[in-house]
Amino acid sequence: MTQSSDALVEVLGALADPVRLGIVQLLVDGEEWAGTTLARRLGVSRALLCHHSAILLKAGLVTRRKQGKVGYLRLNAKGLRGPLKRLLSELA
Repeated sequence: MTQSSDALVEVLGALADPVRLGIVQLLVDGEEWAGTTLARRLGVSRALLCHHSAILLKAGLVTRRKQGKVGYLRLNAKGLRGPLKRLLSELA
Protein backbone atom coordinates (compact mmCIF):
# COMPACT_ATOMS: atom_id res chain seq x y z
CA MET A 1 0.00 0.00 0.00
CA THR A 2 1.11 3.56 -0.64
CA GLN A 3 1.32 6.23 2.03
CA SER A 4 -1.79 7.95 0.66
CA SER A 5 -3.64 4.61 0.70
CA ASP A 6 -2.62 4.09 4.33
CA ALA A 7 -3.92 7.55 5.23
CA LEU A 8 -7.21 6.88 3.47
CA VAL A 9 -7.65 3.53 5.25
CA GLU A 10 -6.98 5.22 8.59
CA VAL A 11 -9.48 8.04 7.89
CA LEU A 12 -12.20 5.71 6.62
CA GLY A 13 -11.60 3.34 9.54
CA ALA A 14 -11.91 6.22 11.99
CA LEU A 15 -15.19 7.31 10.40
CA ALA A 16 -16.60 3.76 10.30
CA ASP A 17 -17.79 3.89 13.90
CA PRO A 18 -21.15 5.61 14.64
CA VAL A 19 -19.81 7.44 17.72
CA ARG A 20 -16.76 8.77 15.87
CA LEU A 21 -18.87 9.78 12.89
CA GLY A 22 -21.21 11.55 15.31
CA ILE A 23 -18.28 13.47 16.79
CA VAL A 24 -17.15 14.59 13.34
CA GLN A 25 -20.71 15.59 12.39
CA LEU A 26 -21.03 17.75 15.50
CA LEU A 27 -17.65 19.37 14.86
CA VAL A 28 -18.38 20.14 11.21
CA ASP A 29 -19.57 23.64 12.15
CA GLY A 30 -15.92 24.57 12.74
CA GLU A 31 -16.47 25.37 16.40
CA GLU A 32 -14.50 23.96 19.29
CA TRP A 33 -16.53 21.68 21.57
CA ALA A 34 -15.82 20.62 25.15
CA GLY A 35 -15.52 16.86 25.54
CA THR A 36 -18.20 16.83 28.22
CA THR A 37 -20.63 18.59 25.88
CA LEU A 38 -19.89 16.18 23.05
CA ALA A 39 -20.36 13.18 25.35
CA ARG A 40 -23.71 14.53 26.56
CA ARG A 41 -24.93 15.30 23.03
CA LEU A 42 -23.94 11.82 21.82
CA GLY A 43 -25.29 10.02 24.89
CA VAL A 44 -21.96 8.37 25.73
CA SER A 45 -19.69 8.41 28.77
CA ARG A 46 -16.70 10.74 28.89
CA ALA A 47 -14.43 7.67 28.98
CA LEU A 48 -15.95 6.34 25.76
CA LEU A 49 -15.68 9.78 24.15
CA CYS A 50 -12.02 9.93 25.17
CA HIS A 51 -11.40 6.52 23.56
CA HIS A 52 -13.04 7.55 20.29
CA SER A 53 -11.46 11.00 20.19
CA ALA A 54 -8.01 9.39 20.54
CA ILE A 55 -8.69 7.39 17.36
CA LEU A 56 -9.84 10.54 15.55
CA LEU A 57 -6.73 12.38 16.76
CA LYS A 58 -4.47 9.58 15.51
CA ALA A 59 -6.18 9.71 12.11
CA GLY A 60 -5.62 13.48 11.98
CA LEU A 61 -9.34 14.27 11.86
CA VAL A 62 -9.52 16.37 15.02
CA THR A 63 -7.29 18.56 17.12
CA ARG A 64 -7.43 18.74 20.89
CA ARG A 65 -6.71 21.58 23.25
CA LYS A 66 -6.77 21.35 27.00
CA GLN A 67 -7.69 24.23 29.27
CA GLY A 68 -7.45 23.28 32.91
CA LYS A 69 -9.30 19.99 33.29
CA VAL A 70 -11.45 20.50 30.20
CA GLY A 71 -10.45 19.08 26.81
CA TYR A 72 -11.75 20.76 23.65
CA LEU A 73 -12.00 19.15 20.22
CA ARG A 74 -12.09 20.82 16.83
CA LEU A 75 -12.41 19.28 13.38
CA ASN A 76 -9.22 19.26 11.33
CA ALA A 77 -10.85 19.77 7.94
CA LYS A 78 -7.52 19.29 6.10
CA GLY A 79 -7.12 15.87 7.70
CA LEU A 80 -10.51 14.88 6.31
CA ARG A 81 -10.35 16.69 2.98
CA GLY A 82 -6.94 15.46 1.81
CA PRO A 83 -7.52 11.69 1.82
CA LEU A 84 -11.10 12.01 0.58
CA LYS A 85 -10.01 14.30 -2.29
CA ARG A 86 -7.40 11.75 -3.36
CA LEU A 87 -10.02 8.99 -3.29
CA LEU A 88 -12.47 11.02 -5.38
CA SER A 89 -9.78 11.95 -7.90
CA GLU A 90 -8.87 8.27 -8.30
CA LEU A 91 -12.52 7.41 -8.91
CA ALA A 92 -12.93 10.08 -11.59
